[in-house]
Amino acid sequence: MLTVNKIAEHLGVSRSTSIRYRNKGMPLTSLEEVEAWVKDYTGNESELDNELKRAQIRKLNIDADYKETMCKKLDGELITIEQADKDLGKFMNKFDTFLKSLPEQVAMMVSGNDRPTVLKQVSNLIQKFEKTALKDEPTRKGVE
Repeated sequence: MLTVNKIAEHLGVSRSTSIRYRNKGMPLTSLEEVEAWVKDYTGNESELDNELKRAQIRKLNIDADYKETMCKKLDGELITIEQADKDLGKFMNKFDTFLKSLPEQVAMMVSGNDRPTVLKQVSNLIQKFEKTALKDEPTRKGVE
């Protein structure tokens, strides 16, 4: 039976690494079996190390994205959802006023007897738009 000291010396690793390998199931019967086991084990260990490194890189990227977002918020480049809702409300009020004035503006561009017909057609188009395009307002579930 091999000792952990002899295995550590043969493999060129520390005694504690040799003990760790033994505790993980490394055979102590021959140096050939030890070498085969270590080769297989460190291959698996490398895969785990690579997966850990990939996870650490993903975490670093997420942290960097978060910090960048916070900097943009502090610099005033981003606005809150409440501010976006307020700004959208102002825009929609102005847009609504514009839509209501549109039939009259278009009718003025048309001459004579066609004016009432055009006025009615444009009004109908706007009402149709309001009923279809604005009936299903998007929701922000889980965004706060």
